[in-house]
Amino acid sequence: MKKIIALILAIMLIISSNPTLSDSYEEPIEKLNPVIMEEIEYSNKINDEFDKLIAYYGEYPEYYGGSYIIDKSFTICVTCDPSIVQDEIYTLMGDSTINLKKVPYSYNYLLDVQNNLTQAVSAFQSEGRDVADSIIGLGIDEPANTLFVEILNNSLTTDALIDELKSYFPELKIVLADKDYSPCASVVSGVGSELLNANTGYLYTNGFCASRINSAGVYEYGFVTAGHDNNLYNTIKISNTNVGKVAWRQYGSNADAAFVNMNDYPSSGYSRSRILSSSYQITGYTTVGVYGTTYVLHGKNSGLVTGTVDNRSFNFVMESIQFTDHIRMKMTVVQGDSGGPLVKTTSGNNRNVVGICSGGAGNYANFSKVSNILTNMGGSVY
Repeated sequence: MKKIIALILAIMLIISSNPTLSDSYEEPIEKLNPVIMEEIEYSNKINDEFDKLIAYYGEYPEYYGGSYIIDKSFTICVTCDPSIVQDEIYTLMGDSTINLKKVPYSYNYLLDVQNNLTQAVSAFQSEGRDVADSIIGLGIDEPANTLFVEILNNSLTTDALIDELKSYFPELKIVLADKDYSPCASVVSGVGSELLNANTGYLYTNGFCASRINSAGVYEYGFVTAGHDNNLYNTIKISNTNVGKVAWRQYGSNADAAFVNMNDYPSSGYSRSRILSSSYQITGYTTVGVYGTTYVLHGKNSGLVTGTVDNRSFNFVMESIQFTDHIRMKMTVVQGDSGGPLVKTTSGNNRNVVGICSGGAGNYANFSKVSNILTNMGGSVY
């Protein structure tokens, strides 16, 4: 009997000392509400069709003024008479149920104006103007075919500032915000096993496994998570076991991300299969879909969270640092979700990662695009 008890205790010790990252945030997507599943399937269908249109042109066609999904109905905005391009769009996409709407501005033009406004905000910061910290977001409202700027609702938001911003685009929509964007790494223990920065004490969610060849020509394998509060050479732990060190990190411009190199701890026992979910597999990445596309976040503390794309190239300010070309989702995130993967279901339990969670405010969350992260770090999904 003593031997049996000892054996049971030994097994329990092994299990407790070798946890995986398989907690609530890795539940199968199929557990979601059937209505949400239908929205995901419709989003996948539309984006697959839309990709054919873009592939034909190689870029956004000049007549393209944006597009959006609302209530499982897809609309493409065009700057010309819709009848001129209707047959071509229907043929290329293989779908005659698409709505076409005439609008005044092309999407490329709106991107150019957004860039000019972003440069203006940068100039405000360089000049030391206090109002620079009040302007927290710039994006394109595709259903309305216009631009919007988010400004903190405080004493620095004056009519003179609004007039100055509207000088770049008279139809600019002003959105007053009660709070600015903030990172969502956590210093409070989440559920079960943890992804922890041993130097800063912050907790994260693992985004996706990646590899690269560094500047010295050495192959590195590991994973990507959020960059905020993850400094170069910091030691990263999973369930109190050292698994790697931050080998690359970017916090600003088009990415909030860090790559954790696991080469230094080959005996940690944490391999790709133990870092990723037991219920799904990330097999690649994809670019962000059209406005209104439904995606799922696997957040360490939130669990499965669904939301829709609100902006495909969002510029914002967080902790007085400018970020560009991010995904803004209509989605609420919490502390500890930082680095979590925003995913698209491809087939069965396979997922393509679209972005990783950076931070948010209220009912919106911002995600760094995986395409930007991999380009900047010189890596690939594995």
